[in-house]
Amino acid sequence: MYLDFLVKIPDAPGKLVRVKKKNTIYIDYEYDRIYDRDKQYTTPKRSTIGKLSKADDTMMQPNQNFLKFFPEADLPEEKERAYRSSCLRIGTYIVIKKIVKDYFLNVWNESKDHREKIYISYDSTNKNCQAGEVEMSEYGHAKDEKGLPIFNYAIAYDTHNNEPLFYEKYPGSINDVAQLQFLLDKVQGYGYKKIGFILDRGYFSKGNIEFMDRCGYEFVIMVKGLASFVNQLIHDNKGTFENKRVHNIPEYNVSGMTVKKKLYVTDESDRYFHIYHSISKESSERTGLEAKIQQMTRYLSHHTNEIKEFGASLNKYFELYYDENQERFLFATEQIGAIEREIDLCGYFVIITSRKMTAKEAINLYKSCDASEKLFQGDKSYLGNKSIRVHSNESASGKIFIEFIALIIRNKIYTYLKEEKKNLDKKPNFMTVPAAIKELEKIEMVRQLDNVYRLDHAVTATQKAILKAFGLDATYIKYKAAEISSELKR
Repeated sequence: MYLDFLVKIPDAPGKLVRVKKKNTIYIDYEYDRIYDRDKQYTTPKRSTIGKLSKADDTMMQPNQNFLKFFPEADLPEEKERAYRSSCLRIGTYIVIKKIVKDYFLNVWNESKDHREKIYISYDSTNKNCQAGEVEMSEYGHAKDEKGLPIFNYAIAYDTHNNEPLFYEKYPGSINDVAQLQFLLDKVQGYGYKKIGFILDRGYFSKGNIEFMDRCGYEFVIMVKGLASFVNQLIHDNKGTFENKRVHNIPEYNVSGMTVKKKLYVTDESDRYFHIYHSISKESSERTGLEAKIQQMTRYLSHHTNEIKEFGASLNKYFELYYDENQERFLFATEQIGAIEREIDLCGYFVIITSRKMTAKEAINLYKSCDASEKLFQGDKSYLGNKSIRVHSNESASGKIFIEFIALIIRNKIYTYLKEEKKNLDKKPNFMTVPAAIKELEKIEMVRQLDNVYRLDHAVTATQKAILKAFGLDATYIKYKAAEISSELKR
């Protein structure tokens, strides 16, 4: 980026080179020379530090590199009015400004009805951080293991009103199961009373279930079909519901049924076990299992007649045979019973709820947490926050807070677009957050000869469709453009 002033071309004999490209002459500075022993010549290392003034060949318009290589250079005093581009993109700015105004000032502060029954989806991720001064960065159970210190970051999401409520950050050594009870205490502190929690299988523990009971909170929690305490439940009901149309839930391409029973022997309350079967899930899990068995078989064959110890996963699927000293591995045979039991469970999963509801109601509630998962995806892909890249506790806290605000705004844009999409006969590809922002960025104001910014062109049909999702129209854009123009004049 070139700065909005001129400076004297620096006095650096033999270090400056003028390079002409089209109608512009650039000033390059030679900051180093590298000698190549093989080719036996020296290669100069240069960086462009500015471009020559067309009015005065002793002056140049500098860029950021000039400030880097010539930090002591005299610079002109700052102008009263900073340089501004002749083209301003205002579409996304107008939409975000309206969301911030309406959402934070009104909805965010006034519409939180703590008497309202809501379900909170709670999920966490972790972020890499190597900075030694970030105290919460510790070695833990990383979801994307790179051997680096991490800290955990969690979001509580209101699935009823489609909005993030609050976030948490905590040390990387603390696991999900342990942190949940601290979250429940915080929720009470925020004043929420009539709520339930939608949790992934990573939060499942007897202690957490009992703690939620004591707090009076309902829960919806996922359990994999392979979990030992639901294995028998699936086997007992297998074949009784999968092909019955009354149990079909077409929205998710599954069949489901509900069984009432105690979760633990000492459980004081009845729980509702919702058993599901998916044909597509069965196919993919069966294919994955067969691939895993074949890979293990090849691995075992590769180590025949070697002194080798194998992990528990291989012992689960294979009977391993050794020599008479029990040292050298000879061969293996499949544990047919264990493999067939796992095949029988392919395609099955269980959702447990504390409140009585149908299998369809339970999966609807659980699937409503997809929005919170999209928040984490957007956090890493769109906001570039896979790693924290800060060097102090204060910077980390500040960045996480700004990130949370950005997630709220992005989530609201997503929700508006999603709701508007339901009203359209066709499903256009521009009603996604990235595509909508790209289209809104085309709404531009251009500075004309009288130094006044005006809309460059009319709002297009596509832009009108996107704006409608936010309760805006072309007239509003014209009004805001005029308002921005007046502000820039002042």
